[in-house]
Amino acid sequence: MGCSHGDSSCFSDADREKHFARFEPLNGAQPKPLAMRYHGHQFRHYNEDLGDGRGFLFAQAEDPIDLRLLDFGTKGSGQTPYSRAGDGRLTLKGAFREALATEMLESLGVNTSKTFSFSRRVSSYSEMTSPVRREQRF
Repeated sequence: MGCSHGDSSCFSDADREKHFARFEPLNGAQPKPLAMRYHGHQFRHYNEDLGDGRGFLFAQAEDPIDLRLLDFGTKGSGQTPYSRAGDGRLTLKGAFREALATEMLESLGVNTSKTFSFSRRVSSYSEMTSPVRREQRF
């Protein structure tokens, strides 16, 4: 991606928002995000048609220090082809819970994902002011 390891000046604030909140492609990255498909057990039954229902793979990069392949992915960024009936969104509480859980796993020596940033992406005022369905009180 052309950035040196640990260089915080690599992206301007506008670039950070453009790439990591609005998901405009990074130089050399795939042209559009993709939702991952996988298979496994769900609700005690094998399901061959599972997939990321609220997140997608945005870009990949090679770590210049140890040459690991790094995935830049999202959570709660909206519907994907695997969202079923869900809205694909993630509550702020859920986002922090996942970030804390991954930090704990890493401290225990488990290879896991890392949280890079939190952002709120909205396309309209009504989307900005509408609660995530799970947070509505009935």
